[in-house]
Amino acid sequence: SRYDSKPPPNAGLGNAGVVAAVNRRLVDKPPSAGGAPYGGMVDCFARIARSEGIHAFYKGIFPSLVKSSVSTGASFWLFTLTRNLLRSMYDGKLKIA
Repeated sequence: SRYDSKPPPNAGLGNAGVVAAVNRRLVDKPPSAGGAPYGGMVDCFARIARSEGIHAFYKGIFPSLVKSSVSTGASFWLFTLTRNLLRSMYDGKLKIA
């Protein structure tokens, strides 16, 4: 099935940072607002890399990582708590009136 295949090697956080940075520039500075008129995503990527360097694509990634870590941890904790509660109810160990 489609879920058995592995993701491409460049998929994940690294690629998301680049795409998010380019998207931010394209959306935040449209040509009509006096911003830099980019010719598209590739042109925007090339200009950012040339003028600011590769590190410009990863500005602000640390707060995003912290937020993701906390929310993922909370989700797994709640899942485990709910699973254990439902299992104990099913096994008859917990009586709910």
